[in-house]
Amino acid sequence: MYVLITACMLSTAAFWGWGWYDDNQIVTVQISSPIEAMSTQYQVRKKDIHARKITTIEGIEVRLSNQERVTISTSTSTSTSTSKSTDK
Repeated sequence: MYVLITACMLSTAAFWGWGWYDDNQIVTVQISSPIEAMSTQYQVRKKDIHARKITTIEGIEVRLSNQERVTISTSTSTSTSTSKSTDK
């Protein structure tokens, strides 16, 4: 009986720990605006990506419009800077 309870508690803790770890991973979010022909990249935690807004690791809230295209990729650097570039 105690083995079953211990196994359940350990599996619950592992599931909770993995969820916390995955939510706090930093990813790169690229927002492309077809109207302004502009592309901007932000570093964001996975848990801070929502349907209409994102919150950067610096705490900046970015609201998204219907026209913008959002691309999410895994972050390869641990840099916390926000870079902006213009594609023409």
